[in-house]
Order: sequence, then C-alpha cells, then structure tokens
Amino acid sequence: MNYYEERRKKIEEAAQAAAKIDGYKVMKNHERDYFYIITPADNVLYIQNGDFSGLNASLEYQPSRDTGSGCRCNEEPFYTIDAATLEELEKAGLQFAKELKAKLYSTSAAWLSKYWEADKLETL
Repeated sequence: MNYYEERRKKIEEAAQAAAKIDGYKVMKNHERDYFYIITPADNVLYIQNGDFSGLNASLEYQPSRDTGSGCRCNEEPFYTIDAATLEELEKAGLQFAKELKAKLYSTSAAWLSKYWEADKLETL
C-alpha cells in the first residue's frame, strides 16, 4: 500500500468510527481524503489527516475575506474519534470562531446548501 492509499484508508476508518457515535452525522465524498461531522448542536466539523500523523479538525462557518471559511479546532493532531474528543474539538472551534468574530451557519443545512460538492456527499 502506498502513502496515499494509506492516508485514504486512515481517513475512511476515522469516518466509519465517527459514524457509530450517537448524535453525530458523518458526510463523506469517497473521492476525497476528508469528511464532515454534523454535531448534535448542528455545527459542522471538517476532519482531515494531520500533516505527519493523526487527524486535524476545523469548524466550518460562513466564508468572509476576514476570517476564511473555517478555523482549526486543535493545536496537536488527535488520534481518537469519540464523543468526548468531538465535543472538545467543537468547543475549541466555537471559541476560536467567536474570537475571530466569524459568522456561524444557522444550520448544517445552510452549510450544505453552499457546499460546492454537496451532490457527492454520502451520509455514513
């Protein structure tokens, strides 16, 4: 298995693990090496492979020139996908978004309506 196949396998396994957590909804485009988690509070977390190991998360919000479209939720990569980790990531992302004065999406459906490949996302 080459490097890219390994990374794709790792993100696929993480998405499957997240899909088993009650209250969370996972959306993935199987052509991409990342996925989205809709939290019980209806926020959207973007999950991708870390630069060298583990995973990274960003909280998605309405794009602007000043704040971009999302902010990082973790300083160090994380290795476990469970409810406690996802709650911590969401809380950190919301705090950072507040500091940036970013405008959150009103609902995950509002985010999805703006997502450029929404037709390719599959709910796991």
